[in-house]
Amino acid sequence: MGLSPWPLVATLCLITAINTGFTYFGGSIMNSHMAAALDLDRKSLGLAFGAYGLSLGLALPLVGLSVTRWGVRRSLLAGSLLAACGALGMGLWVKDMIGVLIAYGLVLGVGAALGGLLPAETLVAHWFRRRLALAITVMLSGTALGGFIAAPLFEAVIGAFGGNWRAGWLALAVACLLAAALAALFVTDPPADSSPAPDGAPEAPPASQPQREAGERQGIYRTTVDWPVREALGHPCWWLVALATVWALATFGMMAGHGVVHFRDLGHDPGRAALFLAFLPLAGFAGKLVVGTLGDRVEPRFIWGGAMGLMAAGMALAVTATSAPALYGAAFLLGVGDSAAYPCMVTLLVNYFGRAAYASLMGIMLLLGTLAAAIGSLLAGVVFDHFGSYAWAFYPTAALCLLAGLMLPWVGPPRPRSTDLRV
Repeated sequence: MGLSPWPLVATLCLITAINTGFTYFGGSIMNSHMAAALDLDRKSLGLAFGAYGLSLGLALPLVGLSVTRWGVRRSLLAGSLLAACGALGMGLWVKDMIGVLIAYGLVLGVGAALGGLLPAETLVAHWFRRRLALAITVMLSGTALGGFIAAPLFEAVIGAFGGNWRAGWLALAVACLLAAALAALFVTDPPADSSPAPDGAPEAPPASQPQREAGERQGIYRTTVDWPVREALGHPCWWLVALATVWALATFGMMAGHGVVHFRDLGHDPGRAALFLAFLPLAGFAGKLVVGTLGDRVEPRFIWGGAMGLMAAGMALAVTATSAPALYGAAFLLGVGDSAAYPCMVTLLVNYFGRAAYASLMGIMLLLGTLAAAIGSLLAGVVFDHFGSYAWAFYPTAALCLLAGLMLPWVGPPRPRSTDLRV
């Protein structure tokens, strides 16, 4: 059965809560216990998280192709089932690092990509225009909700089974099967012959050039043409946005992969260190509230620039966060910054380059970002093993975030070079 736009957003929110929030944040919890049980060093822990991110990133261009050829519903269903298989592998069969790389890094990573944000964002971008930032923000709240629930939930499951980290993976497998059921029952693709219907209402006729220019002066820029993928990739604006995406995802990936063990090193007990991961998405609701409220009235690049500044401050604070207020302060800054940055990235891409090429462009952009996150997580582990501290990884990352925050406000709307795109 099909749903109208806003109930569909709510359904996609639940699916991404499991396939993205549970796998990303819950996986970090299970792996922190697994590392101790299997006697893994920090480089191995970073390699596991990096392999997950690498597989997720490398799969994204194929996810864009899957969405275009087979639709969002089939992509979400296949991804949910694949993620369930990866979680089952971790819970039942994995005994060494090779198994971790296959079940968690490869299978679960590809499943999270195919059943996660990119297909859901593509469907939301089809149905919304005037309130796109709000709709994207509501849908993305699923990741924050899943992350907020995941850390204490899976920590409690592991504790209830006597510290057995495999129990957490089995619980995640059940959750992924639930996501598959939601996708099969409630998600439908729009008819192939239908034109985009923003906010569930009929599409308004294109405005004339003077009307569009007046609209740009009065509000935020929204292109009235759909850029071809090749022309968008050749524009410097796309690469500047991609560069900011790389820094944002690499920063958050580094903290998601190493934050729990880092705060344990600083003297926090395991429960409080795990709460860091729970507080990240909780604080993220504040960032999403800002974007949902202002993102359709204020240029997203300005909000995104401020968000990167918050992430820079959070990374710097995390280095020496030996007290509870400092730990929660770092989580608040990172959570708000990341959760505001991502919907701005999605909205900016649609506003600047249109909806037709969105899945392909976002797939390539997220590929670059997740590759950077995988490399960053691995390098952070290498840095710790060499220096005995994450400081030499966290401080340079904070500096790059600050640089991105200063750059983004200057990334104005692109102007088409091809005369075929000018109307």
